[in-house]
Amino acid sequence: MTSATTPFINLPFPARQHPESARIEKSTRDWVVRFGLARGDARKQGLVQSRFGEAAAYGYPDAPLPEAELAAAWFAWLFFVDDHHEEGAHGSAQQWTEVTEAVRGVLERGLPTGPLADTPLIRALADLSHRFDARASSAWKKRFARHLMGIMAGGLRDIQLREGGTPLPLAEYIPLRRDASAVLTCFDVIEICVHTELPDQIHHSPVFQEIILAGADLFSWINDLYSLDKEIACGIVSNLILVLQHERRLNREQAFIAARALISDRVNDLLAAEQHLTELIDTLHVDTATQEAVHRYVAGIRDCIAGSHQWHAHGTRRYQKSP
Repeated sequence: MTSATTPFINLPFPARQHPESARIEKSTRDWVVRFGLARGDARKQGLVQSRFGEAAAYGYPDAPLPEAELAAAWFAWLFFVDDHHEEGAHGSAQQWTEVTEAVRGVLERGLPTGPLADTPLIRALADLSHRFDARASSAWKKRFARHLMGIMAGGLRDIQLREGGTPLPLAEYIPLRRDASAVLTCFDVIEICVHTELPDQIHHSPVFQEIILAGADLFSWINDLYSLDKEIACGIVSNLILVLQHERRLNREQAFIAARALISDRVNDLLAAEQHLTELIDTLHVDTATQEAVHRYVAGIRDCIAGSHQWHAHGTRRYQKSP
């Protein structure tokens, strides 16, 4: 029996899973352990229950296996960096700034440097950065790096808001959540998985930006429905449910209903923007290969959204309360 606070929602596009999902899950666990991101029996058990590789198997169901495994390692790294500022050893503004500078160093110099250079998080990032460099142009990497630094800035803001104890207004929360959620980097990885980079004229067009931002909001807000209890336990106030409760003076059930309405509206925004793709393609006079890449990218956004929801609802135990 469901209730108003049951996170599960209906989406107009189905979730799909990579045929090598089990292999991707295993390779992701092996990568995490190899870089020391999950040390000790408790953390390794948490890794098994979290199923980060499976999340990417849902998000990139058609990717060639090497790219799917790279995407899965990236997903895993994002979850670990999220834990660092929510519940780990870098939960203060000063400590998070040190992590941010270490991340910047990897992106700018390609090698871990500074006092955190030998930490698992930064060594793992260097590995991922080199693997992305082997598959992408400098233009792609520049955009990816900008989005990654947005994650770090969003994490700092989350920490500051936690210290203040008050959620942002909805209008300010939405752009912060897009950055802090890391979803824009996950959308960047779609291009790695389809072996095609989209030109700037496509990326920067209003139609395509609306598709990306609507997709980012859906990806982030769905996570908010499932991660609420974990974030409350960590003192995090940057969650759609908490934002709606505070701004609209709602109880928990009412906030879930309001969040579902926002998600439904954003699905409609995404579908409406997709209707303008043909017009965009005709206006920009792009070639056939680019047209196909555009449609594959947009399909990839749908896969990321539906796959993330499927993983949250049926795959991971990351957000379940301990018995």
